[in-house]
Amino acid sequence: MNRVSSRAGTFGAILVAVILSLFASSARADEPVPAGPAPASPASPVAPSQAKPKMTAAELEARLLDPSNRGAAIAMAGLKYATALAGVVFLILRLVLRGDERRGLAPRSRPDAVPPRAFRLEAAIPLSLFAALGGSIVVLPIYIALNGTGGLHDLPLEVLFGATAAGMAPVAILAALAIRRGWAVRRVADPAEVFGDDTAPDALDVAFLPRAPWPAAPRWREGMIAFLVASAVVLFVSFVTAIVMSLAGVPPEPQDLVLRVIEPRASHEPWLIAAFGVLIAPITEEYVFRGLLYPAIRDRSTRFVGALVSSALFGLVHMSWTAGPALFCLAMLLCYLYERTGSVWPGILVHVVNNATSLLPLFLLS
Repeated sequence: MNRVSSRAGTFGAILVAVILSLFASSARADEPVPAGPAPASPASPVAPSQAKPKMTAAELEARLLDPSNRGAAIAMAGLKYATALAGVVFLILRLVLRGDERRGLAPRSRPDAVPPRAFRLEAAIPLSLFAALGGSIVVLPIYIALNGTGGLHDLPLEVLFGATAAGMAPVAILAALAIRRGWAVRRVADPAEVFGDDTAPDALDVAFLPRAPWPAAPRWREGMIAFLVASAVVLFVSFVTAIVMSLAGVPPEPQDLVLRVIEPRASHEPWLIAAFGVLIAPITEEYVFRGLLYPAIRDRSTRFVGALVSSALFGLVHMSWTAGPALFCLAMLLCYLYERTGSVWPGILVHVVNNATSLLPLFLLS
């Protein structure tokens, strides 16, 4: 009975998190809200045909691959298609290795260390909601007090990124400290718990521990391989998404931040987007979604459920139907990488390189 109640409470909490995050995504300052056309007045009517249509994803890719923009075309082809091809090769080799492991032709590989849980699910959910809404609660009232409500429909990037960082950064720091404390507790507790005495396990014993009492070193090699695989997965999912949306009569559109790189409203905006997208967002998002939310759900259900829910929330908060499915698949891979290596840093590396390679062709185009 207690187990049934515990599972019901777990899935109830997850359902609440999903519902609340759907509301949070509408207020989260992750992407700028595009400015709509000014309302027509009797004195100065604005014809609907004068409104500039938003660029579609197909039009953007055509511009990036246009031979006249040689630098952007080379970067786009190399970073998007060459890395995806390398990812397919590594994915095939991995599947062949897994087949050999199942047939007993190769030793089964084991995770280096199962990462500890930062907080229980009951604490992880409100912390995740604060990461989504906290910055808006703190930054937007200050902006309104200084500038009024007139500019809320088109907030400056500084305000949007400041609100996002104000919510994400404190939660990411808390998650990092809690994970570090979890490793410290496990380092003391696990040897006695596993071996029944105070004798520290030797190197051979540690190799077979299901939960190593110390974190794995950052696995940069695994991170780069994961990036190549992620490139192939993201490219395939994006292609399928574009086909489905086109068949449904909804042409896919790039994210607003992407358009702000090639058509900035101020000269510093592309550099601000690059700094946030390549440095701040990867670290904070990995600690919040993989370091905090995923283990909390995993320890109350299963690894698959933890990865599924945290990845769905990761896709939702980016508020893009075009990029959402690809971001969901990327997040699933990052959960696997975190569980596999016991460290959040390989995922941060994947996140950094993915964002950097996505932005470089846009910079060359602009």
